[in-house]
Amino acid sequence: MIDIDYIKGFDQIIFDLDDTLIYEIDYLFAGYLEIAKNFGKSSLEKTRMFTYLVDNFKLGNRSKLFNDFIYSFSLNESDIVIMLTILRNVKIKGSLRLTNEAKIILYSLMSLNKKYYVVTNGNPIQQANKLKQINWDGLPMPSKVVFANEYKPKPSPDSFFQIRELLSQSKILYIGDSEVDFEYAKNCGMDFYKLKIV
Repeated sequence: MIDIDYIKGFDQIIFDLDDTLIYEIDYLFAGYLEIAKNFGKSSLEKTRMFTYLVDNFKLGNRSKLFNDFIYSFSLNESDIVIMLTILRNVKIKGSLRLTNEAKIILYSLMSLNKKYYVVTNGNPIQQANKLKQINWDGLPMPSKVVFANEYKPKPSPDSFFQIRELLSQSKILYIGDSEVDFEYAKNCGMDFYKLKIV
């Protein structure tokens, strides 16, 4: 249950992107499918590759996923560059969905005529590609997006200084889904609201 009255009490709102504004798996699984199509030599192998990527991601093996993938399917280390390129530039079918929780908050912000901002970790090309494919469903887009990796990834506060000058009020809330987001908010002197995505 979202405490919308608590959120509405802040002058400025900043969101994380993945699993806060959008369901990240929509994007990742589309990328994994394109990777499997690119490297699989048969329909069966493509299916096996896609299933491998999805299953291992669900098991929490994200940091070593592509390294384990090339080993399991006897690919070359140089193929990781191709996989990353595919993932960062994939065009998904349809559009990326806003999370139901984000929609509730954005509807409220829209009714109050409040702007909001986004600060996100991750490869800037990949994150920008996600943003271009979001179905905003009539809701307002962020006034500014900061790609933290262009400065220093969260939880470093460096990216906050790229947006601080736009925040005229002192009551600022950062909405995210992870411990890194919590630490980021603390390092920036912001309040934090953890969004639980269903």
